[in-house]
Amino acid sequence: MWEFPSFGGNIRKGFDKPFEPSVVGAIICIAWIVMIIGLAYSGFKAGATLKINTDIVDNRVSLESFRPYFILSILGYIGLAYVLLQLVGSLGITGIINAIVGGQANALKNTLYSDYSAGVASLRYLSIPSAALGLYHLTRRRFIFLGFLNIIALGIVAIISSRLSIIFTIFTLLPLIINESRIKIKTIHVLIALVFIFHLLAALNYSRNIGFYRSIGIDNFYLAGFSEIITYVGSPFQGFIAAGTLNDSLYSTSDIDSSIKTGISFELSTNSAFLELVRNNGTLEAFLEIALCSFLGSFMMGISFKNKRNLLFLLFGSIGYCFAEIWRVFLFGQGIVYTISIMIILITVWCIYVPSIKFSLRNRRRAAL
Repeated sequence: MWEFPSFGGNIRKGFDKPFEPSVVGAIICIAWIVMIIGLAYSGFKAGATLKINTDIVDNRVSLESFRPYFILSILGYIGLAYVLLQLVGSLGITGIINAIVGGQANALKNTLYSDYSAGVASLRYLSIPSAALGLYHLTRRRFIFLGFLNIIALGIVAIISSRLSIIFTIFTLLPLIINESRIKIKTIHVLIALVFIFHLLAALNYSRNIGFYRSIGIDNFYLAGFSEIITYVGSPFQGFIAAGTLNDSLYSTSDIDSSIKTGISFELSTNSAFLELVRNNGTLEAFLEIALCSFLGSFMMGISFKNKRNLLFLLFGSIGYCFAEIWRVFLFGQGIVYTISIMIILITVWCIYVPSIKFSLRNRRRAAL
């Protein structure tokens, strides 16, 4: 995608021409990749080989249990309702509809983050694991109504906040599907899913950026969707090799200066996790930070891999998505990952140590008898 032709400007790429890396820069980039793979492998093996008794968690917080799934879903609805009330208060219902229909859905996100702070609003991210769990149950025809509600909630989150919540959900869902031996994945199903995902992301892109694409001469649904993919994939690689070559000269640069040095369009904000960390901390600190996150993140994945029958297994796909996006953005340090991980652990602990009302009433009846 980095080398893909722009066909005379008919396709947007997010940068004017490919950045030419130096030999040292290429070595630094290769070292970055090798280090991540090596430490991720070591961390996962360390977590997966721990001797952990999962019987209690499997019994109280099973993937098949309704209670943890319901709690996860309700918390997601609370966060989403809170955000929607904020948007209605700022833009009004008419303003929200006009922004979506008029291809200006980014205005919703800008409004949301104009005075944003972590809290109840962050709970909307729980729509990601609850939608993944909902799709998992739908394949088995379980909890159908709640499953559809979670899918709708995810769609709203994708429109008002982040299109990538769709991809995040897929990465959370895949381990659940692959781990379920009764679910068979056929090639035709994969192709249909890919076509559907492309159209879904293209539609979300159209609702957000069609005004921008029209301003640069692209007024075609498919061409805009394909251009977004090329920009999404190619520009981060541009930032990656630029950071490897320029390294500490990018430290503490402004957005404008960084854009000039790397050749990436100014409006793009997720242009390689390596570039992001180098700009914020310097090259050495960037290596140290990603080394620590790679080991600890994969260590947690190793532990969740041993919990394939309970709610903690959702962490496998969630943390795995951080690795899947490491070429583009440093998700390890973002609130979306903290919210999902912490809340899944808290819900697990709650369901283990706090008995359900039904369970308590049953014990009281037995005691009375």
